[in-house]
Amino acid sequence: ALARENKVNGDPVPHVYGVDPNNPLTWDYDQMRGCLCSEGWEGYDCTLRTCPKGDDPQTLNQKNEVQQLSCTFSDAEGTFSLMFRGQASVE
Repeated sequence: ALARENKVNGDPVPHVYGVDPNNPLTWDYDQMRGCLCSEGWEGYDCTLRTCPKGDDPQTLNQKNEVQQLSCTFSDAEGTFSLMFRGQASVE
């Protein structure tokens, strides 16, 4: 269950331990442990406060990023959703 929460830069990343993660021939097949920290905390025991990350809005001469999305018709309902860093928009 914890392996499903593995993320790199906010994007979900699969975690695989060999071909079979439940292989009893590996010494630690039943010993994977860790913490899933609450928002704003990190570290092996979730005691470290997360530092702010990302662009500094006080940076001089910066340009705003513009992203263009093009949609094509794919279903009769006419709905779509967006996904960014593992989070999907509400349909």
